[in-house]
Amino acid sequence: MEICEQYKAAEETNRGVYSVAMASISWPAIAMRVIACKIRQRRSYRARRRAFRGLLHLDDKMLWDIGVTREELLSADALPLSISAAEELNRVSLMRRRKEKMGGLPR
Repeated sequence: MEICEQYKAAEETNRGVYSVAMASISWPAIAMRVIACKIRQRRSYRARRRAFRGLLHLDDKMLWDIGVTREELLSADALPLSISAAEELNRVSLMRRRKEKMGGLPR
């Protein structure tokens, strides 16, 4: 298992970096790997957000056909990179469609 994956697993269980350090790896090496992991993670977030922003080029009718509005799209795009814009967009548009189905909002 790569240090990046070990760090992520340790971070999720609140054990910290100390629990994933191997005796044969120096602390500066571990720190550099953790930093590299965070950089890769940030690049991945940015690439996903860039792909998500491709939806902004669609017109309102096309967005409506896929079940989202431009306002929902813009609000999801404004979220921090660490939050999945696609998941938030899905959640918000699903709530709106349920309200419309119940007669709560006009089309």
